[in-house]
Amino acid sequence: MNFKQPEFLVLQSVNPESNRYRICRIIIKFDELQNQYAVKCSWGRLGGKGTYKTYWIEDEEILNRFVQSLLMKRKRHQYGILEKSDNFPDCKAVQQLTLTKSIGKQLTLFSS
Repeated sequence: MNFKQPEFLVLQSVNPESNRYRICRIIIKFDELQNQYAVKCSWGRLGGKGTYKTYWIEDEEILNRFVQSLLMKRKRHQYGILEKSDNFPDCKAVQQLTLTKSIGKQLTLFSS
């Protein structure tokens, strides 16, 4: 699975009763120079600054297990899929996450 362009998944968890407005974005890209996958994760409150982290993974099997574990954690926190690229790895956890609708808040967490 060589990604010619970055593949992404955007998740959100919104619960107004508990004042929860969270977003998470996962981007996967194959870096040909380092011969590794870069998994870039960003998460935080909608409209907030957020936290960013990049993981470097050499093996495709490890990549799939890593993405699966990330998504299972987000599923436990009641995240749903907001947006997904066509070629994002289709692991079991992606199939278990539900589609969600945007609540109209600005996603400044990911602006350039």
